[in-house]
Amino acid sequence: MQDRGRWLHCDMVEAGLKLIVEFDGSYWHRGRDAHDKRKATRLRNSGWIVVRLREAPLEPLHADDVQIPKLPTREQPTAAGRIAREHVLQVLYKAVCSGTVTLAAAQKATTTDWTTVGQIIH
Repeated sequence: MQDRGRWLHCDMVEAGLKLIVEFDGSYWHRGRDAHDKRKATRLRNSGWIVVRLREAPLEPLHADDVQIPKLPTREQPTAAGRIAREHVLQVLYKAVCSGTVTLAAAQKATTTDWTTVGQIIH
């Protein structure tokens, strides 16, 4: 993703929806709140919907972010994927209601395999 001539790495991009999902693991993102906020703000100011999935104990940085709790190993992929999917659906619902995203585009994007997303988070 390029912003003002500078390349920004994004974890998951759905260009048709202008949706970016970032996976913030607690090990790599601890102490990086200011950096993560700046990046998300730049993307939002460029018209993107940004959702940060933040592993506990990291707190959400924006209303569109969600904290993914630490879960027992056997439950991690399924539960984390379900939490992520439900939250992204809520954010997309707001975008559809505001006219930012079409319902058809949002429905198409939500067919992603969210169990895989849960494995990425944990």
